[in-house]
Amino acid sequence: MDYRGWKILIRREWNGIAADCVSPEGLMHTSPFCFQTEDQAAADARSFIEGQIRQAELLAAQVG
Repeated sequence: MDYRGWKILIRREWNGIAADCVSPEGLMHTSPFCFQTEDQAAADARSFIEGQIRQAELLAAQVG
């Protein structure tokens, strides 16, 4: 699943479902949390991605 240029990878663990994120640069961000549903895991991943994008935008604004 793609979200704003990132890839969201859903995986099943023994204690639930997790979603890892792969940045446009190819860096993997592994989720430390598990959820009961894929939708919950994907929502957590989207929230993480939004935070990373905001952080990058703030950094770019400070530098540029």
